[in-house]
Amino acid sequence: MTSTARGPSSVDPVPSSPAFRVEGGRRTTGSSGHAAPALTIITVAFKAREALRKSIERVLALQRDDVAYIVIDGNSNDGTVELLRSHDEQLEYWISEPDSGIYNAMNKAVRLAAPGSYVLFLGAGDLILRLPEPETISGAIAAGSELLYGDVLIGKRLFRSTFSKKLKYRNTLHHQGLFVQMGSPQEKWFDESFKVFSDWNLNLQLFTRGASAQRLDYTIAYAEPDGVSAKLHIPEIARLVARQCGLLHALMAVLYHGGLHYARFYAGLLPSSRK
Repeated sequence: MTSTARGPSSVDPVPSSPAFRVEGGRRTTGSSGHAAPALTIITVAFKAREALRKSIERVLALQRDDVAYIVIDGNSNDGTVELLRSHDEQLEYWISEPDSGIYNAMNKAVRLAAPGSYVLFLGAGDLILRLPEPETISGAIAAGSELLYGDVLIGKRLFRSTFSKKLKYRNTLHHQGLFVQMGSPQEKWFDESFKVFSDWNLNLQLFTRGASAQRLDYTIAYAEPDGVSAKLHIPEIARLVARQCGLLHALMAVLYHGGLHYARFYAGLLPSSRK
């Protein structure tokens, strides 16, 4: 699971114009058809108009009455607001305003999701391939499953998701393939002191407290490769794992990610790997 990308640059917004707040969608006009949606899809974006357009069109093409789509934009000036306005009657809710970073925007979004719905974060440019059917969702609710998760196609590579003790040294879930059931609207899911791996931190919290999870044996979404968390961020990894699992697991996580990073680096130097 990589951190949600806001667009090609994956850079948090620094507004160059006076702060403003614009919102829209069916919720603002009282015409919402999703008083209690089964699924809530959220995209957090910044200056990613064309990538966002692809994600929106793919979600809306599913024509699912039990899906609410929410978009949080970080005060973009690239035509994103105009794009969102053009989908006012199809989006559940959208807002464009400054924020302090990706996870600040994601926490804002979580508070907007309907209690009881399963929430999935879709990055700008990522594409939904398949959603769980209504009967699957009903069965999960009846079974008390807090999480539903499936695989994610990252570029040309299939990432097979797992919810297991492997989370103690690497993130085995991608947010594009993970639905987490919403509880109280006052919940804060993401620790904003983590700038890259707060989503991994959330997954590990869910695992260590014994959250009930159900695997979906199909691919949920396509995700763009090389997000911000594809780079090496050893200090944050060490702090995250040590906080929840102790120093030994933190050392294992650092060795794993460091070894993986350098293995990829040296593999890239081999003549056989050049295109």
